[in-house]
Amino acid sequence: MLRIGYHDTSSDERMNGITRYLINIISSSNGKDLHFVNCAPKEFMKSSILSRVYKAINVLLGLNIRSSGINVYWGPAHRLPLFRMKNISYVLTVHDLVWKICPDTMSLTGRLMERLFYSSAIKNADIIIAVSDNTAKDLVKYFPKYSHKVRIIPLANSLNKSARTKYSPKCVNKYILYVGTIEPRKNDENILLAYSSLSDATKKHYKLILVGRMGWGGINIKRLIAKNNLTNHAEYHHYDNDQQLMDLYKNAYCLLFPSFYEGFGLPILEAHNFGIPVITSNLSSMPEILGEGGLLVNPYSTESIQKSIELMINNPELRNSLSEKAKINSKKFSWEKTIQKTHQSFIDSIDVNIRN
Repeated sequence: MLRIGYHDTSSDERMNGITRYLINIISSSNGKDLHFVNCAPKEFMKSSILSRVYKAINVLLGLNIRSSGINVYWGPAHRLPLFRMKNISYVLTVHDLVWKICPDTMSLTGRLMERLFYSSAIKNADIIIAVSDNTAKDLVKYFPKYSHKVRIIPLANSLNKSARTKYSPKCVNKYILYVGTIEPRKNDENILLAYSSLSDATKKHYKLILVGRMGWGGINIKRLIAKNNLTNHAEYHHYDNDQQLMDLYKNAYCLLFPSFYEGFGLPILEAHNFGIPVITSNLSSMPEILGEGGLLVNPYSTESIQKSIELMINNPELRNSLSEKAKINSKKFSWEKTIQKTHQSFIDSIDVNIRN
């Protein structure tokens, strides 16, 4: 039985992409000759800065690793202990290189943490899992010395479209959906500017619904909605569980996701799972994940975003065609493949460690 250690430092009840990733990999361990061991203390402080520092210290010092009896330590999101321990292999998952490519879209604390500890994690890893081709290319570009460690293992959609849902948005008309954290990297300001440029008739029949947790940057999304005179046309929603999120996806006309940078772009696949076409950016990993199931835009151009929305709305045949292609694209990604390849990476890391 291979014992895989990790530090679960999540505290947000609403799952983000990395938390979904962690849960899917761990919950699949039954019958795989793998056992996952959470090396984190049972209780974490919940105050903001102190909590983040406390969590980081636990990971970086590798607390509880020695006593856990593990064979492999796994960092599911960019962090490994600063010092390697004998007889333990190390696997690192890299989701993105935001701090290198779009540093201005990160909080100062987050950017400093990545700068300080990212390189050591890359160095200490026996195997590095990149979640997309684009993330792998970024790793090779910025860390060419360690390119031989990189394996590409894409993520997949984890929402079950067959589950019964009871939640519906308030608006009865068709709507354009945005799903993601409300923060600068996600381009919420340009989304609202582009949408506000649509005709009044279009906005009347196609509301804009923005869904996600509040991130860093102090963006007041409701104030932005009012600033763009969209109070009657745009809504910001929290969601409490996957059932609500699934209903928001399956009833949408399209997903609007023109982020400035994504290591993967999970909402694209979540929308595709329900046959919902996506308008997304022509940058980083997004074209790779989109396939033919949507339209690509320049995220820095509100005109580009606006025209794509109008094209999707004014051409129902195009929208239907993209919907069918979205369904096909969603089948190219599966958690079964992701889990199998990730488990194999844990096993292979033992051999890599021995050879080194």
